[in-house]
This record gives sequence, structure tokens and C-alpha cells, in this order.
Amino acid sequence: MKIKLLNARLFIISESLILFFCMTVNFAISWYVTLSTNSPVMIAFISALSLMPTFLLAPIAGVIADRHNRKKLMVITYGIISAYILILAAIYTGGYYHIWMELSTVVIIGIGQAVLFPTVGSVIPDIVPEEEIGKLNGFRAICESAALFISPAIGGIFLSHFTFEKVLYLGITVGAIGIFLLIFKVTIPNTPKEAHLNDNRLLTHLKNGLLYIKNSRMLRTLFTYLCFFELVVSPINLLNQILVVREYGAEYWRLTVNETSYFVGMIIGGLILSAWGGFKRDSHTLALAAFGFGVCSAMLAVMSNFLGYIFFMFLSGVFMPLYDAPAQTLIETKASPLYTGRIFAVATMVMTIGLPLGSVVIAPLEEHNLLPVKLVIFIPGVIIALSSLYFIKNKDKIDILTDGERK
Repeated sequence: MKIKLLNARLFIISESLILFFCMTVNFAISWYVTLSTNSPVMIAFISALSLMPTFLLAPIAGVIADRHNRKKLMVITYGIISAYILILAAIYTGGYYHIWMELSTVVIIGIGQAVLFPTVGSVIPDIVPEEEIGKLNGFRAICESAALFISPAIGGIFLSHFTFEKVLYLGITVGAIGIFLLIFKVTIPNTPKEAHLNDNRLLTHLKNGLLYIKNSRMLRTLFTYLCFFELVVSPINLLNQILVVREYGAEYWRLTVNETSYFVGMIIGGLILSAWGGFKRDSHTLALAAFGFGVCSAMLAVMSNFLGYIFFMFLSGVFMPLYDAPAQTLIETKASPLYTGRIFAVATMVMTIGLPLGSVVIAPLEEHNLLPVKLVIFIPGVIIALSSLYFIKNKDKIDILTDGERK
């Protein structure tokens, strides 16, 4: 048991180091665009470029994750991302800069995430006992939050004092450590779950995965709620940086504090979940966390000083692992192990489509100041809080999630 848990923790640590690598690069690009243009449309465009490859390619990646060696798949994907960014850093060092290079980097990372999200998600049930999955997801939330906390802080410092390529070299170095751990220190079962099947048609396996989700009341209910949440929360994710710049000032340190306070909150939330494990019903933990997140998000728009704003940004971060981890645990413990790659692929699609769709409506309105940015953040927060209360009081919805079984 201890060996399995150590192996699982090493796997999560390696993934978190590589996450630091990818997010440091993404934050650097996002902040450069934010401070250079102060344009919601450009920020939305960058966000869409990073998320649309993930959304479009995730179904294919889910099939591949269910049929092939997951460890090799992850190592190859990480290697391609690292090689591309290393070449890009060398070009920057040579003094050549162009916007297409930054945009292409966002696309490459998005493609990599399309492969990695369902693959990493489907590995967890294979390397740790089912009764430990909830607490392991809490540990995963701690590590990933730590990576997300450190990456904007380091990115802000390097962008303030060094050149952009230095950020890339730093990320590549940390990512290489994560890849080393994954290759030499982590053991992942090599046998694909559907390797025994003779039908190698990708579309057939994709169809089978979608039919399984369609026929599962638990997954239909869970994905419907997740999709609703992601659509409603998209204005908050899209415009919080714009709110900081317009209301409090256009400095790197403010954007850094904005991001790091949220991720410090996520670390605290992960620690709470890892020690506590959540309510007996994961669906209760998820819904109550969504309520807390909605209230804190609405309060972001109410605050009139930066310190108060940061306090509620921190609290919203505390609630996020308590929302994300139970959703992951429900999939990992309730869904059939034959389909975990494809199920996590659909979950990835659900959780990435909200921001691009929300951007189509919100970004043009904010570009021309047709709506107050505080109002656009306040209303979604209230909607999330009220909808989560409805979900908690609707016993049928809770029972569907709780009583789902593997088949």
C-alpha cells in the first residue's frame, strides 16, 4: 500500500513540475498581452487559442489514452512541447521577436493539454486503491495549486527584471525535472485497457465512449452541472485581470498578487481536502464548494479596495479544489475503468468550452465598455451560488451522483 501511494505521489509531483513549466509560459504571454493592449478581445483570443485545441482534440486523445501505453504517451507529448519551446527560446535569444511565435506557443501547449488531461486523469485509478483516491486528489490539488501559485510569481519577477526568453528557459528546466521523475521514478501499468479488442477503428471506440456516457445517469447529471458552471464562470475567469487593471492599476505586481492569492487559496483548499477527505457524499462537497465560490466571486465586484478584492480572490481559491477534486473522484470511482480516458476527454471538453463561448459574448461588450466590468463579474457569481443551492436541495440530483456504480 505504501509503495503504491509513494508511486502515485511521485507521479503527481512530476505532473505538477511540468504544469509549472506550461503555466509559467502561458502566464507570461497572457500578461504581456494584457498590459500591452488592455483589450478584452485580445485576451479572449489568447484564451481561445489555448483552449480550442484542447476542446477539439480531447475526444481523440481519450480514445488513444484508453488503448495505448499512457506513460509513453505522456513522455512523448511533454518532449514535443519542451522541444518546441526550447527552439522558440533560442530564436528569442537571437533577437527575433514576432507575435505569431507567442500565439503558436499557446496553440502547441493547448494541443499537448488535449492529450495530457484525459491521459493523466485515467492513470489515477490504475495506480492507487479506490479508497485512497479522494485524499490523493486532495494531494494532487495541493501540488498543482503550488505549481500554479509559483508560476505567476516567478513569471512576474522574471518579466519585471529579465527578458521573456529567460522565463522560457526557466520553465524548460523545471519541466525537464518532471519528465525525469516520470520516466525513471514512476511506474504505470503498461497494459492498455482495450488492447484485446480487434476493432482498431478510432471512431468506433469514440462512439462507444459517448454511448456509455449517454447511458449513465450519473455522468449525464455531473457533466450537465459542470458545463453550466464553466459557462457561467467564464466572465469571471476572463475579466478578473481587466478588473484589476482598470480599477486598481496596470502594474505587473498587481497581476501577480491577483493570480498568486487565488493559487495560495487553492493550496489551502487542497490541504483541507487532503486531511478531511470531504463529506461522505462527494456531490455535497462539490455543490457546497460551488456555493462558496459563487459568493466569493460576487464579492470581487463589490470590493472598493485592492486588499478586500485579494481577500475574496484568496477565498475563491480555497473553494476551487473542494469543487474540482470531488468531480474527479466521482468519475474515477463511479465510471467504468474501460472508458476512463474517453470520459475524462469529455470532461476536458466540458471544462474548456465555457471560456471560449463566454468570450464570444462578453469580450466585445467589454471592449467597447458597454457593460461595467464589475457587473459582469457580480452576476455570474450570484447565479453560481443560487444554482448550487438548488442542486443541494434537489435530493434526486444528489442521489444520482452518489448511487452511480461502475459497470
